[in-house]
Amino acid sequence: MWKVVAGVFGLVLWAVVGDIGWLTAALLFGFWLDGRARWQALEARLAALEGAPRVESTLKTPAVPIQAIAESSLPTPVADVPPPPVSAVAPAQAESPAVVEVPAPAQVAAPAPLTKPVAMPVSAPRTGPGPLEQAWDAARAWLFGGNTVVRIGILILFFGVGFLIKYAADHSLLPIELRLAGVAFGAIALLVTGWRLVERRRGYALVLQGGGIGLLYLTAFGALKLYQLLPAAYAMALMVAFCGLSAWLAIRQDARSLAVMGSIGGFLAPILASTGSGNHVLLFSYYALLNAGIFAIAWFKAWRPLNLVGFVFTFGIGTAWGVQSYQPALFASTEPFLILFFAAYLAIAVLYALRQGPLRGAVDSTLVFGTPLVGFGLQAALVARYEFGLAYSAVALAAVYLGLAGWLLRRGEQGLRLLAETFIALGVIFATLAIPLALDARWTSAAWAVEGAGAVWVALRQQRRLALWFGLALQLAAGVALAIDSPMPVDVAWLNHRCVGGVLLAASWWFSAWRLQTVVRPLYRGLSIGFAALGLLAWLVALLAEIERLQFILLPAGLWLAAATALLAWLAHERLSWRDARWPALLLPLALGWIALVDGLNVLDRYDPAWWQPLRGWALLAWPAALLVAWWLQRRLAEPALVTLQQVLHVVLAMLLPLLLAFQVAGWVSAWQPQGDWAAASWAAVLAAVVLALRGPLRQREGWPWRPFHAAYSEWAAGGLALLIAIWTLPAASWSAAMAPLPYLPLFNPLDLVTILAGFALWRCLPLLPERRVGWALFAALAFIWLNAVLLRTLHHWAQVPWHVDALAHSTLVHATLSLCWTVLALAVMVLAHRRAWRVVWFVGAGLLAVVVVKLFLVDLSQLSGVTRIVSFLGVGLLLLLIGYVSPLPPAREESA
Repeated sequence: MWKVVAGVFGLVLWAVVGDIGWLTAALLFGFWLDGRARWQALEARLAALEGAPRVESTLKTPAVPIQAIAESSLPTPVADVPPPPVSAVAPAQAESPAVVEVPAPAQVAAPAPLTKPVAMPVSAPRTGPGPLEQAWDAARAWLFGGNTVVRIGILILFFGVGFLIKYAADHSLLPIELRLAGVAFGAIALLVTGWRLVERRRGYALVLQGGGIGLLYLTAFGALKLYQLLPAAYAMALMVAFCGLSAWLAIRQDARSLAVMGSIGGFLAPILASTGSGNHVLLFSYYALLNAGIFAIAWFKAWRPLNLVGFVFTFGIGTAWGVQSYQPALFASTEPFLILFFAAYLAIAVLYALRQGPLRGAVDSTLVFGTPLVGFGLQAALVARYEFGLAYSAVALAAVYLGLAGWLLRRGEQGLRLLAETFIALGVIFATLAIPLALDARWTSAAWAVEGAGAVWVALRQQRRLALWFGLALQLAAGVALAIDSPMPVDVAWLNHRCVGGVLLAASWWFSAWRLQTVVRPLYRGLSIGFAALGLLAWLVALLAEIERLQFILLPAGLWLAAATALLAWLAHERLSWRDARWPALLLPLALGWIALVDGLNVLDRYDPAWWQPLRGWALLAWPAALLVAWWLQRRLAEPALVTLQQVLHVVLAMLLPLLLAFQVAGWVSAWQPQGDWAAASWAAVLAAVVLALRGPLRQREGWPWRPFHAAYSEWAAGGLALLIAIWTLPAASWSAAMAPLPYLPLFNPLDLVTILAGFALWRCLPLLPERRVGWALFAALAFIWLNAVLLRTLHHWAQVPWHVDALAHSTLVHATLSLCWTVLALAVMVLAHRRAWRVVWFVGAGLLAVVVVKLFLVDLSQLSGVTRIVSFLGVGLLLLLIGYVSPLPPAREESA
């Protein structure tokens, strides 16, 4: 077929351009196309043959292995032995028709078996031929396959006619009318001859008829373009008649090639006969008639090449005209033709599926998908000036495809199910596309999300993987649309396109995650978790953005939102049997901790207050409610498999509540008494009291949550708060303990009393440390720092030593007092160590004495003078004598065997 089409085109180009190379190139291209089609058909037949069951014969020689016989290169003498009787054949072997039993010789000198198998040559896999090889093979197959003589004759005839027309035009040998009439009579003679021989020599006859049709087109073209003997209207009428003749011949003789050639000629006729008037109504009306003919043929025959020829010419030439000549004023006269052509090829695609015979239901993907793609693209150009024109077009296409799908499904034919599902997919796509064309991006995301969730639900019910991936991809596209800023103003609280769009997106993602978790596959499990997380993110972003837009106080609103989200997740877990939904409810303590951290950092960074007050305003109600919800959910979601995780979550709750109270109490105290160290002392006092409670009364309780989570409260939470207190004591040692309006009293001022309370709390937590000696060493170091701070504060308040590092470092009274106090402290430590036989502790006291001695000679000797130097040296010396008498080095304890 393709070489005939290429020959017609080559002759036309040769006649117009005057170069025979065009004819040669066209013929070669036609050979290549035809050869490619034949090659694909051959591959399909080979694949079908390879898939067919094989019938093999098996030669059984039980006495001698076949491999041994094959390996023997020399003949071996065999004794003549009569064949065994037929009855000797086993019944099971006799019943098998595919097995032929061959009796073994009586004596065969079998050679020794080979130790290695004989390597048989294996040919390398054959790769497909290249384009040039395919073209050469196609040309050779066309020329020498079938009736070679006829094909060569037609080929030579085409060349001869072309040469004749060209020569006659160049030399004016005969009147042009006579020349064209002779060609036309020759073409008619070929047609008549082919018609008369179609019953006896079908292939020969069809080739003759195709050549006759081509010559008629060439005659009409030459009369119009080369010699201007015919008006354009008459020439077009002739070409239409030739097109109809070829279609009639094709249907009557079941010859697809004739129909294709006639259609190509018909579509080229207005191009060849064009006068440049630009009458698009006449052009499209003529194409409508041609397409009606193709539709009529499609009603009887499933000829896909004919349908493709009509599709390519109709929309190709229509697109070319639109690019060059379309104006918005021509919409009313152009839109009906586009609708008509779209409907024609949509119907042809359906007829192709209905006329397949044994392959009923096969889908012509080019027409099924190409028609809406090209048609919608042309429609976009036509309705570009209308605001919602393309959106309405998409809705109309969606309705058409969904209606056709419903009609096909109601027919109840299994073979048409694929086409129906394809139309459903196209309908869904155009309905989806209509949303962003008509609505804001936020509403687009909402609609796409809901539509995607529905697609996921249907796909999982019907086990359609392609539909499932489409629904998931559509929901992801909805998320992208949600991220696009919308220019539309927002004037309604909560019920606006942004907030509602985000909530619907979150709901659709959650719905998809809920349905996906029912499929027991790792991939679907991961998708379920991912879409659940995306839904949670979309939910929080949409509502928090609306809260911020309405200028609500972010802290209490965030707390209420977190608690409400956790409760909704728990309801989904309980009522929908969605196990993954328990995680947002279970992890509420972590969310509350994050909210507290962000709020504290934000307040301290933006407002720089003296103390952060987390329970300010409505948060005074929101925080207790959120914490109660968190504890209640921990109890409702308690599982043996989650004990370790819940231990951590209870630790977070046990530390979060006292920290909130401590900061709020410090904020209230700071507002009451901004001067002095009242606020810092109150902060540590609250934490120390909580630690003592966790290590004391609450430790003995039997109810929930103390008993099942004893370690979380009495050990980990208490230990974490104790660590914060220990860190607090370091900067507290640098404070002057100015607690106005109260006067300063050593050890009985609020700061020292709180430090003693904190030390007691730390002492109660020492058993929690894995190494007791390390804990006692740290505790002793903190106590030593606090005692020095008490001494310095006393000198500051009572001896009027300025509370400044330089002043304290250069004060002789401070140095003398420190030397004496350190010696007394060393004395106490060493006496205690001697009585308890603590050699390590005794060495600690001795080390402190060594420090005092070094300090006396390096610092006090150079800085002190007068009475302070005397007191310092005498006092330290006397104390050293006393230590040496009352606290000698204790003996080492004997180790047990």
